Amino acid sequence: MKTAEKQIVPLVFDNCSGQTIERSCKSIHISEFLIIVALAAVLFIVLPGSANPTYATIPSPYELYEAGKMEEAKELAEQLLENDPKNLSLRMLYAEILRKEGKSKQAKEEITKAILGGLRNGYTYSTRGYLCLELGDSEGAYRDFEKALEFDDISEDARENVRLSLINISIRLKDADRALKHLTVRDDPKVFYGIAQLILNTKSGDESRRYIEKIFNLAQSNPQKAEVLWVLGEHEKTLGNVETAAKLMSEARSACPQSATQYRLLSLAYVFVNLGDYQEAAKLFDEALSNDDTASPDVLADAAYAFKRAGNNRKSMEYFTRSIKAYGSRSEDAADIRSKIYSLRRENSDLERRWGMYTSYFYQENGYPGYARGRAISGGKTQQMWQEIYYQMINDNGQKLSLYLSYGLTLSAENDDEGWDTGMYVLGLRYKPISDANLSIALERHWKQDEPNDWQMRMGYSWDKGSDLNVVDSSWDYLFYYGEVAHLLDAGRTFAVAESRIGRSTRLGGMDGRVVFTPHLFFHADYDSEPVSFDDEDFDPSKEMWALSVGPGLMWRIWYREDDYHAPRSYLDVILQYRFKLSDADRAEGLSIRIMNAF
Repeated sequence: MKTAEKQIVPLVFDNCSGQTIERSCKSIHISEFLIIVALAAVLFIVLPGSANPTYATIPSPYELYEAGKMEEAKELAEQLLENDPKNLSLRMLYAEILRKEGKSKQAKEEITKAILGGLRNGYTYSTRGYLCLELGDSEGAYRDFEKALEFDDISEDARENVRLSLINISIRLKDADRALKHLTVRDDPKVFYGIAQLILNTKSGDESRRYIEKIFNLAQSNPQKAEVLWVLGEHEKTLGNVETAAKLMSEARSACPQSATQYRLLSLAYVFVNLGDYQEAAKLFDEALSNDDTASPDVLADAAYAFKRAGNNRKSMEYFTRSIKAYGSRSEDAADIRSKIYSLRRENSDLERRWGMYTSYFYQENGYPGYARGRAISGGKTQQMWQEIYYQMINDNGQKLSLYLSYGLTLSAENDDEGWDTGMYVLGLRYKPISDANLSIALERHWKQDEPNDWQMRMGYSWDKGSDLNVVDSSWDYLFYYGEVAHLLDAGRTFAVAESRIGRSTRLGGMDGRVVFTPHLFFHADYDSEPVSFDDEDFDPSKEMWALSVGPGLMWRIWYREDDYHAPRSYLDVILQYRFKLSDADRAEGLSIRIMNAF
């Protein structure tokens, strides 16, 4: 005869991950129930007056149940119970049939009748306890399970499952005292995790510390201790105590490396991000994500930024690319997703850059053409060009050091001070010391044709909003500021320039367009400590030092050199401005044209 069994799976809820963790539990064999059934069957057949001769040739309800004929077994059991309501073993069989039909409430009522009739043992109470759980009556289940443990008729496996169920119920009821009452040193580490979490959620202050100390003393193995430490670390993290959280979670990881799940590694990584320890954060991100092809694109991007801030550009680009691919696999085309993907592509483009080149052309209606006889002289309408090639030696989280070589000359000027004689070579070092601010400092050596050589110090700062390509909106606001000051060390001459623009940019060519048109208004100022007037006869240095102007401008920017994982690496700017002077300096008015290719 097959043994009917009830599979018991206690549950502990892991609030950290929001998932249900199954405990490996042994199944309860209801041999106790079958012994009662067999004994009743013998009594039914052997004892005088115990059976009605009418049913002597009919299969018993037990036989029908074992044969899988539930409906027939149920009907016969109901008839027999109507004639013999004190047949408690038969009532237990009837309750089991009702339970299998999903009628937990009626099954519980039948078992209660059996208990009230005198059938009080571990099996009846534990069975009713599980039915209480099915019906959502946790308190009733707890009482029945505790009562079941008072009897010796259930097996050790069944007792263990009942004890674990008591812990589960205590956690559900948020009762740390009852949970600790049934905790043992042999319990699964996850049980320790669940109870420790319960303590921190329901206790506070000195009481919480006492309870945590008690459960930590019960933890004998490293895995058990690690689970308690993880709970403590996560709790400190939610309180904002990131240093304490980092210490506790790191101790847990050291005590039991296997306890460091992907979720926990990522949680610890974010703790180190908050601490500013990007080296450790990057290691944890990599350990958690290196073999995960289904990782969230947002988490991959966070890992990329951690590597960037740690100065590991190669790994940073790897994770930026993985994040872009992960976004692409979702087939989402929402505006915020397009914007995120573009920002990641921009990061890749910036990180991969090792060298670059600027080629510039300037036309100014009243400009400085160059140097003659040791000083700058005005030339009216002038055209100049400038070429720079640079090599980026260091790019550490936005802190950059570049070596550059430049050459410039005046192409034409009204006073004929033009051509190769106006040329100047520059070799310089440029340093950007602040990651999140576009501030640069440069030291240059100047070599001039037929003029004294010199050293120059420069410092510049720029800020903008809307200068980069916008892949979401067809039109957007544009703000720009640039300021720079330079000083020739030998000549003792100082220059300064500042320009602000405000306008509205429009992308031409639809969503895939790479040409941006920006009408704008500007303010321009430049300073020269040794100014030169265009009109030499009425030269007044005090009036010529500052050149202030305002006016309208038009700018076209053409973006190019991009791919799926890199934003456009290069652009060509064409800027037309007409300056209305606010000061007496001649150079403050007139038409200005600038063309620059940034490659």
